[in-house]
Amino acid sequence: MGVLSVVEKLKFKPGSLKDDKYHVIIAAVSHAEYLQLKEKDLAKALNTPGIFYDLKSVMDEESVSKRGRKYLAL
Repeated sequence: MGVLSVVEKLKFKPGSLKDDKYHVIIAAVSHAEYLQLKEKDLAKALNTPGIFYDLKSVMDEESVSKRGRKYLAL
């Protein structure tokens, strides 16, 4: 089963960190647009309690955690 099939089956849809709220955000790439995000912007996009999984370890754990969100990193 290809990635697109899985996405369609699970009914995932792309969203916007500026316009939507999420339970979990997974940062798997370190593109410039993501590196420019501030912890406060991330907190606005996450429900409370939300989980931010930072695969590239680009955010500061304390800054994310103090806003009531769980921070996980590799």
